[in-house]
Order: sequence, then structure tokens, then C-alpha cells
Amino acid sequence: MRAEEALLLDDSRLEALLKLNQMDEASIQEITDFALQAGVKLTGSKLGYLTFVDEEEEILVMHHWSRRAMQECRIDQKKMVYLLEETGLWGEAVRQRRAIITNDYSTCPEKRGLPAGHVKVLRHMNVPIMDKGKIVIVAGVGNKEEEYNDADVRQLTLLMGGMWKLIQRRRAEEELHRRDLLLQGVARATIYLLTPDPNAVQKTLGILGEAADVDRVQVLENPDTSGQDYLQSLPLQWFREPAKPFSGDLSSNDLFMEWQDTLSRDNCIQGRTSEVPASGRRILETNGIRSFLLVPIFIEGRFYAVICFEDCHCERRWIDNEIAILRAAAGSIGDAVLRRRTEEFLKRTQEELEKRVTERTAWLSKANVALQEEMDEHKKTEEELRLAQQLADAASRAKSEFLANMSHEIRTPMNSVIGLAGLLLDTDLTLEQRDFVETIYSSGDALLAIINDILDFSKIDEGKMKLEHQPFILRECIESSLDMVAARATQKGLGLTHMVAEDVPHTILGDSSRLRQVLANLLSNAVKFTESGLVEIRVQLADEPDEIHFAISDTGIGISPEDMDKLFQSFSQVDTSTSRKYGGTGLGLAISRRLVELMGGRIWAESKQGSGSTFHFRIKTEPFCGKASDLRLKGKKILVLVNNEDCLMDLVIIARSMGIHVHPVISALEAREMAQGRFDAAILDIEVPGAEELAEEMQKRMPTITLVGSVRCRIGRSSLAKPITQNGIRLALHEALLPKNHKMKKIPCTPADHPDLTILLAEDNQVNQKVALLMLNKLGYKADVVSNGREAVQALQRQSYDVILMDVQMPEMDGLEATRAISKMILEKRPRILAMTAYALEGDRDKCLNAGMDGYISKPVQIEELRAALERPDVTGSQKTG
Repeated sequence: MRAEEALLLDDSRLEALLKLNQMDEASIQEITDFALQAGVKLTGSKLGYLTFVDEEEEILVMHHWSRRAMQECRIDQKKMVYLLEETGLWGEAVRQRRAIITNDYSTCPEKRGLPAGHVKVLRHMNVPIMDKGKIVIVAGVGNKEEEYNDADVRQLTLLMGGMWKLIQRRRAEEELHRRDLLLQGVARATIYLLTPDPNAVQKTLGILGEAADVDRVQVLENPDTSGQDYLQSLPLQWFREPAKPFSGDLSSNDLFMEWQDTLSRDNCIQGRTSEVPASGRRILETNGIRSFLLVPIFIEGRFYAVICFEDCHCERRWIDNEIAILRAAAGSIGDAVLRRRTEEFLKRTQEELEKRVTERTAWLSKANVALQEEMDEHKKTEEELRLAQQLADAASRAKSEFLANMSHEIRTPMNSVIGLAGLLLDTDLTLEQRDFVETIYSSGDALLAIINDILDFSKIDEGKMKLEHQPFILRECIESSLDMVAARATQKGLGLTHMVAEDVPHTILGDSSRLRQVLANLLSNAVKFTESGLVEIRVQLADEPDEIHFAISDTGIGISPEDMDKLFQSFSQVDTSTSRKYGGTGLGLAISRRLVELMGGRIWAESKQGSGSTFHFRIKTEPFCGKASDLRLKGKKILVLVNNEDCLMDLVIIARSMGIHVHPVISALEAREMAQGRFDAAILDIEVPGAEELAEEMQKRMPTITLVGSVRCRIGRSSLAKPITQNGIRLALHEALLPKNHKMKKIPCTPADHPDLTILLAEDNQVNQKVALLMLNKLGYKADVVSNGREAVQALQRQSYDVILMDVQMPEMDGLEATRAISKMILEKRPRILAMTAYALEGDRDKCLNAGMDGYISKPVQIEELRAALERPDVTGSQKTG
């Protein structure tokens, strides 16, 4: 149970991380809000908080509380910035640099109490998030019903780590954007400073303020040079609503006097008001300043003034590139002031002009440096995005591996169900019993098809699903989908009907298996949610050309209007009570919607609670005028033995027109040797010497059509009189290769041609051992049994075997490793190794053959496939002679 809960938590965390990675347009606030709420939910907590940490400055900035915590908090003035030394229990994660779990807050020695109006804390857990060895975030949760544990620490740490990477990427993008705006603003400001406008400096401050995204920009003169009259006649302040003009004299403040020495050495100063000593904090708070950047202006190498960039909304930090760009802008403003003074007094000499050119060149060099740094940051961002894509690909691979393992685990018991049902069909049964067993067999096949469809869902989700475009008989597709739910409908006493309009084409082009899957999903749901009444399929042409409309109606429980939006979503049920009562993964309608869309259509539902439902879908298709029955024979292989070249040519022409591959032989001996291969049917001319005896022998293995003269007796039910006709041979091939109905036929199991084969069965599942031994016994074989690959190697050291039937997944030593070990053994006679495995995905066959196996049989094992594998010449030919 704990393992299942852990898997569910991991799935929830992966889903949250996936949603985080999809929040391309979200702000950092939206990202942190989503991640915090997800963390609270994952840990089962009732409150949570998120702080950003400046470990060097030992400062914690409270960034965000969870919604419930904000609703319950009654503190009017919430403090946002804390020194580490001021914090109690919630700062321990920084001090100890590890996750802190407190399951009894009342007895915790590190607590320092809660302010009035604070949310009551019963339990508490917080974790530090590290980046390059530094703590950057502390995430905390509290008041879980149960005690916090290491699993909670792991879930919260992984989630917040993913959030931090996304924040870093978003910050990098925002920094790039801010730098672009700032560079553009500085360029515009620099150009404007060159204009003759007497208010150029004032307007330049506005351009820089908007580009730097601050609320106020002002220029303060250095008191030591205020008598120079360089700045006195200039407007020195710009502000953006709702900010107001700066009030008070900052230049005479004690704090500014302390900063003056730093600024005079051409150093910038940035800070947060909350960090400023009390002597200077009051005037900053009075003017609404929360953070600031001071950039000195030098004129002719002397410190004459400082530009103050003031943010009244947030406590921000300016990065080095921003400071470098604004420093360059300050230099341009200094140049403009200098030019104004020069225009007011004297014209510059040639030396002064050269000096200004030099200064301008220096500014351009700084701008180039800033641009180069921007390019480096852009490359860094691209690398981070590439790594994020790799993580997403890894998550996709993990999902595919999980689905493959799930398929294996389901195929293993299904091998027993289908195998035993097939063996049961070979016993004496009443008609009713045979119908039941055939239904079990066909339902097992249907379940395997569903498993494959679930595996295909990942292909659909990745856009890799390809549909077939082949002719098929629409009514047969509909009837076979009805057969899949008929037993369940009969058990519940439901009517099951279908109606196909007369103008609907008999044969259409499309993917019959995918259409059958959609119909089966909708019919299964209809039968599942209907306790009495009727389930019906109606098929008619749609209004649009080349479209067919399907409607599946039931008289079941119906769907409420508020639950209609949950339909067709992955892993979704209309509510949890439905999931408990009726079961299901909630994946069927989602797969159906995607398949219908791939078929060029759409799907929707109409329902009234308590009065049943109707699911509609339309697909784009086109009618097919050829013979679908012939199409089913395409790819079949037949062995032909005739004594007349003209007859052979007629057969070849007719067969090729139906897509059948013809393999002619010239004698009964050659036909007997060739028949050991894979052929679907044989045509034998009885007038060829030895053909009559060969026909009696081959009819036990495959459908056989005999050609007889008009005076000869017919052999078997499939005999044609010569000369043959096109219609005659076509009907004979249909009769031999296309059964009249699709129900499972009892296949006679004749004794094996080589019952003296020595066989070793390596299989760890006891039920599958039983099924395999019963099949082998039915075929006239006996086998020794081992439970893993190591025992198979040991058994081969004791005696020799002709064939080893090797499972792939076994304890101690798997089938692939065992095969490699056997290949290295020095043996008088190497056995043929046939894989018999529930791994049936693309590539699994190659893995087995590459390991040294000689054949591959996928589970559930079909008895005729097992016979054919054992009777191959390369298997029977490996027996000892004596």
C-alpha cells in the first residue's frame, strides 16, 4: 500500500512538474503560487510558505504564503524581510543547511513564539533548496494531519527544485528583456542628449526611468561643487504616477554624507530601504522608496553629482550589466551637462573635442561589453532550455518503460487464461460450454488489444500514431465491436442493437482496428453504466461529404451538466464515486477523442442525468468500390504443385490479382520439404505422382485445395475439377483462407511429427509452466522444467536437449543472460533456443535474437504457433541420429 501511495505521490509530483514546465507565459508570482499550492497538496498540509534567501547577507525575504494561510492570518502589517538571526524555527533549515521536521511544535525548543493573529502551528516542516552550494529558497509546510516524514521532504524538495530551475530560466528571460529595454532606452537617451533641446536632461531622465522600470529618477548635486553652477539651472527630477516628487533634502542627510566617499571613488551604491540604518531610513520611507541605485556623474574627472534610481514597488537588486549600462548613461548625462556649460561660457578647443570623442569611444566600448555579456547570457539560457528538454525527454522515456512493464505483467497471466481456454476448446464440450470458452478466448484477445491500445496512447500523445488507409467492410467492424460487449450485455439483460442506414457505403477506406477500438470503448461504457434497457448503434451519412456519423445511445444513469466538461480528458471520471462503483482508468474516452481527431472528425456527447446518454462522433472516409474479401487475402502465401505450365500461369495471374504470393514446386518431394516453412495454404494437382498421399498429409497442417480430373474422386472438402476457372479458384481460396465467421474455431491438434524431441522449459511462473506443459503434451511432446536461467544452464550441463523454451524475465538469471552463457559453453550439440516471453513490443524480438536465441514466440502462446516453431527443419534437424 505504501508503495502504491509513493507511486501516486511521484505521479502527482511529475504532473505538477510537467504543468510547471508548461507555464511558458506565467509570471514568477504565478509559478511560485502554483508550486506552493502543489507542495501543500503533495504533503497533505494545510498551510505553506516560500522565502527567498540571501545566504551571504543572512537575509530571508518572505515571498509567498499559501491561500489558506493568508485567509486565516490576522496580522495587519506583515513583515517581509527578516535577518537570519531574527528567525526562530523556520530559520533552522538555513542555519543547519538541511530539512527540519517538527511534528510537535508546542514542545520544540527552537521556536520563538508566534505574533498575535498568526496562523496556529501544530506541525511544521521546511526544506532548503540549494543552487551551486548556496541556499536560495526555504519552502515550508505545516499542520499535516499525520506526522511529516522523509517522503514529504523528498516530494517537497524535488518539486521546489524544479520550480527554482523554472524561476531561474524565467529570471534569465526577464533579465534579457530588461537589458534589451534598458539598452534601447539608453540609446534613445544618448541620442536625445545630442539634440539642442534645453530640456534634454529632464526628458532623458524620463527615458531612463521608463527603461529601467523605476518610479523616480533624480539628480543630486555634490555639495562640494554646488557653487560651480553646473546643474543649478537644470530640472533634476522625473517621477511616474502614482509616485510623487521627492520631498526633503537627501544631499544634507547624514546617510548621504556617508555614501559620498564611496560615490566619489566612482563606485555605485544599491540597497534596500529595509536594510538602511535608522538614521537614513526615515526619509526614504517617507518618500515611499523600497530600493534604490545611486550612480555617480563625473565631469572632467571630478565627482559633480549622482543619479538616483528609486523603486517604490519592490525590493529589487540591480545586476552588474544593468549597472554598467546605467553608468554609461550617467556618463552621457555628464557629457550633456558639460556641453551645456561649455555652450554657456566658451567654445571647446580642439583638444576638448578630441577628449569627448575619446570619451564617446569609451562609452561605445562599454556598450559593446554589455552587448557581449548579453549574448553570453543568451547562450546560457539556450543551454538551460536544452537541459530542460532533456529532462522532459527522460520523463517521457520513463513513462514508456512503465507502460512496457505494465504490458508484460498483464500478458503473463493472460497467457494462462488464453492458453488454457485454447486447450479447453480441444476437449469434448457441450454447445453452451463451447460458446462460453470461445467467449473467454475472444475476450482475452480483446484485452490484449486494449493493452496494445494503451501502449499506443503514448504514441498518440507524442504525435507518432499513424493510421492505416485500407478498405474494410463497415458492418463487420460494427458487429465485431458489438461481439466484444455482447456477453456483458446479455448478463445484465440489456438489448444490444445496431442500425446502418441504406445509403452508408458497404466498404470504406480507413483504419478498421482504430474505428473498432473507438466503438468498443463507447459500447463498453454504455453497457457499464446501463442497468436495464437498450444499447444501440446508429450509423448514417453526415451532412458534410465523405463523413459518416456514428451515435451510441444507452438508457443508463446519464451525466450531469457540471460533469460534462470532464469527459474526454485523460485519466478522468465524472466523479470519484463513479470510479469506485464502476471502475475504469478514465483513459478510454481520451483515446477515443484523439483517434477520432486523427480520423479527421470530432466526438461529443449529449446526456440528461437519469435518462441515458448518446455519444456522437464523425469520421472522414471515402467509399471503396473493390472487393474487401480479396483484400483480406493480400500477403498470404500458398504452395502450388501442378503438372501443367498453362494451369500454373492461370493460378499465378489469379492469385496475384488478389495480392497472394505463389511459390511453385515441381515434385511432391520438393513440396513436402518446402511445406516445413510458413505457408497459409497449398494447391496440389492430384495427377502429379505422390500428390494424393501428400494432400492427405498436408491437410492436417494447413488448408489444402486439390485439383482433380473430371473422372477422379475429390479429396477433402476443397477440391476443384480441371480445367480451373477464375471464379472457382477465387471461391476455393476464400473458403480455405477466410472463415465465414470470426469466432474462435477449434483447431485440431494432431500428434507431432517428431515426438522424440528432448525439450527443456525455462519458466518461473508456475501457472505458465502448467499451460506450456499441457500444450506440449497436446502436441505429443514431453519436457523437463526449470524455474530460472541459472537452473537452465545447470540442466544443460547434466544432459543435452534439442530445444530450450526460454522465458526472458526470470529471477537470479534472466533468459537473455542464460542464452549468452549457453552460447559460451562447449557442447557436443547446441540446443535451439526459442524465446517464449510476454515482452511483445517493438524491438524485443531483436533483443532476443541478438542475445543468441533462434526463434521468438510471444505470449499468450498459440498452440499452432508453438507446433510450427518446434517442427521447423532447423529444430527437428538438430536431433541426434542413431
